[in-house]
Amino acid sequence: MDVLILLRKSQCPRYMHSPAVPFPTSITEHIRRTWARKRRSLSRYCACKVGRTTWKSYKGGCYENVWYGLDNPHVLPFYGFKFGIGFEEFRNTIPGMVSPFCENGTVMSYMESQVRNGTDPTGLRSTMIAGIAQGLRYLHNNNVVHGDLKPANVLIGDNGQPLLADFGLSRILGVRGFTLSLQAGSTAYTAPEILWSGQGSVINQVDTRSDIYSLAMTIWEIYARKPPFERTLPMTIVWKVAMDPEHHRPPRVGDIEEECWDLLERCWAHEADERPIIDNVVPFFVAVNEGEA
Repeated sequence: MDVLILLRKSQCPRYMHSPAVPFPTSITEHIRRTWARKRRSLSRYCACKVGRTTWKSYKGGCYENVWYGLDNPHVLPFYGFKFGIGFEEFRNTIPGMVSPFCENGTVMSYMESQVRNGTDPTGLRSTMIAGIAQGLRYLHNNNVVHGDLKPANVLIGDNGQPLLADFGLSRILGVRGFTLSLQAGSTAYTAPEILWSGQGSVINQVDTRSDIYSLAMTIWEIYARKPPFERTLPMTIVWKVAMDPEHHRPPRVGDIEEECWDLLERCWAHEADERPIIDNVVPFFVAVNEGEA
């Protein structure tokens, strides 16, 4: 289980790395420069997410990804690692991942509160979907696979825009195949080839195609305002989605436009190679948000 800890700006160190586990000089200097710049722009609070994995997993993934270089209005900034916090037995060996604290919460809770306060749900929905799609396009164009896209991992910034969180987690932590689907609440958003991976001789790793499937399920939930496959056990979802794809996709919600529904169906196609790439998905939702579709 992960723990989310709220930190004051004064609790964040000047440099986000551990002297006990040094990075190569070039990496260390890059982190120092980046963190020094980001620390100055911190709001009053930041969030520190602590898990029970090993520092070796974090460090190896950090070399292979571009966490510190990602900069997009729809991607939650990653400030770095903080040691000495979280589970007592692991405080000196497992770092926490530090990012901005988003007081507006997740996309679904934010939309619910906004609609309750009189905001037009149609315009709000279009803004959220377009922002999420643009954030995913940015990740894919920078060779980063999200790996666990779902509404719970979409936070809302102070400006009311969606921010993709926990991006690339599966690649950074070395998570592969079936284990991804076992993360709490992720099964309904996970592509069939990943759900069923590990049950045979082939183990599939999350990629951009599985992200597209997750995007479609996330968009469906934003329209339906409820999770896909609600009140269905995770293992039942695994079996039905992987083995009977024609009859086990979410039903069409009344106000989903025909063109949008056709696109969602292509995005959650059973065969991964039949799904469109993100560059062919974003223009439609951006046009809808701008009133051009």
